Amino acid sequence: MTRRSIGQLDGRGLVAARLAYLLVLLLSVVTFAHAIPHWLDATLAARSATGASAVLVRIDVAMALAVPVACAAVAAIILRYRSRDWFGLFASIEALLFGMAIAGPWSSVPLADPWSQPTRVAIGLAETAILTALYTFPNGRFVPRWTRWVLILFAGWAAIALAIPAVDPVVARGVWQLAFVAFFLSGLIAQAYRFATVSAGVEKRQAIWVFLGLAVVVVAYAAWSLLDFAVRNQALATLADIVLQLASILAVLLFGIAMIRFRLYDIDLVINRTVLYGSSTAALVVAFAGLSLVSKSIFDATTGHSSDIMTIPLIVAAALAFGPLQRRLRPLVDRLLPPRAVLTLFFTDICESTARAVALGDERWRDALSSYRTTVRRALKQFKGSEMDTAGDGFFAVFDRTSDALSSAEWLCDRLRELRLDSRFGLHIGECEVRGEKVSGAAVITAARVMATAGPNEIVISAAVRDALGHLGESFGDLGDHSLKGLPGQWRLYRLDNATRRVQG
Repeated sequence: MTRRSIGQLDGRGLVAARLAYLLVLLLSVVTFAHAIPHWLDATLAARSATGASAVLVRIDVAMALAVPVACAAVAAIILRYRSRDWFGLFASIEALLFGMAIAGPWSSVPLADPWSQPTRVAIGLAETAILTALYTFPNGRFVPRWTRWVLILFAGWAAIALAIPAVDPVVARGVWQLAFVAFFLSGLIAQAYRFATVSAGVEKRQAIWVFLGLAVVVVAYAAWSLLDFAVRNQALATLADIVLQLASILAVLLFGIAMIRFRLYDIDLVINRTVLYGSSTAALVVAFAGLSLVSKSIFDATTGHSSDIMTIPLIVAAALAFGPLQRRLRPLVDRLLPPRAVLTLFFTDICESTARAVALGDERWRDALSSYRTTVRRALKQFKGSEMDTAGDGFFAVFDRTSDALSSAEWLCDRLRELRLDSRFGLHIGECEVRGEKVSGAAVITAARVMATAGPNEIVISAAVRDALGHLGESFGDLGDHSLKGLPGQWRLYRLDNATRRVQG
């Protein structure tokens, strides 16, 4: 029996929440579809008047329409994993409304249109949902408490805007738009306050993913604003708008990752690799630009003609230098931003290998070891594991999915027993440092100690693995608390042996 999580719905509450979800979904989709023709006409006419490239305009329009499609996909994924708790339902519909609000068609519906009022209701719901998400992410609680009163104030402002078309918060400009920006900034302040004073563990990681998405959007929006209003170069502004749409898609994808808690701890690894590849690329671009300018000047001065032929070998050299430069920069980046990830750690070795080696003799033992290693590597390949280290008759591997690690251990247990190479297996989940192709940390030591408690043809797992396996973990027998060599405290372990193990084909 599992305890119902906070915020989880059932019975009439779940039915009512899902009905409200469907109603908002229907209203938003219908009004958005109705607004698209108005928006296309207005957008194409405005861009044509400014002399913008027809190709760029088409790409910009396509990207704008791609945003709600991507947001709908994220909304569906959130709904798939969190359809029984109210904040999961809310986050799903908020992701969809965010995409439709960002895209633009809603704001193009004229006030004289019969669908104007339903569209304005959808806009108000979208704005309220976005602000509510900033106040309540990631657990549905208002932090700080005063944000609920700000939300009530915002809801009243939105209601006035619905009743008085002249002060529509999206279609109109001026003070109402500035007011919405002020409300939005209050949401960012609330998230920053939550991150600094309240969030911890998983919630802190969720916030980092969302902050990363918001940062990308803010930077892209600032670039678009500068080009659109200050530089007034329509081609560059259109390009910046395309980048802004891409940033919006990235932001909602990161929001979806945070909501379903998919590999949250990999944020350190993402930032590390982004800095690594970004710095490598930037260094090569700067070097290429400098060498290209110098070589072109020398060529022009020597021949008296202008030519870009010298850029070809420089491009080839830059491509060849990328790998070595990345390897040289990686230790520096790893020291500054050590990447961490939560992985399923897998250890196995042959039981009583010394006695078996003596009994078989050197030549037969080498053959047995060769068969053993081939079988283990076949299992790792089949179940998507990554071999980290091999020492004699032992293997250390990592898996992204805990269920894959268990399937690999079960499959191997059968195959190695058939080869008369009875083995033991240990699984643990933990946060590790990922430096290049090496994985290290206390969790790795813990996984090795877990394996050491197993007997022939036994799979022993930690409590963290059992929790991650969900219903699959119910077949493991409780071994009680154990002291693991060199590790503090007591560790609850579970065992899956031949008597209880499910058979893998």
